[in-house]
Amino acid sequence: MEVTLESGKYYTEFVEFMCVEITSATARQMYDVRNRMYQQNVANGAKNPKLNMPQILEEIAADGELDEWYYYYPVPRVIRPLRVAP
Repeated sequence: MEVTLESGKYYTEFVEFMCVEITSATARQMYDVRNRMYQQNVANGAKNPKLNMPQILEEIAADGELDEWYYYYPVPRVIRPLRVAP
């Protein structure tokens, strides 16, 4: 989902709201956490370690846009609040 704001007036407040602890993180943060968990499982000798990476995060990573999106939960969604209407 991409969010388009009517103006840049409340952009900062919107981004701060999206960054509230426990409700969202950047896609890069979530991607890195999942990778670290996988690497720890490998290092601990887990049998058949599984990389539990949501497909949407894989797609965003492949596009090189991990820093442009937020991962919002408890319902997994990705949001890019980078657009302000002209």
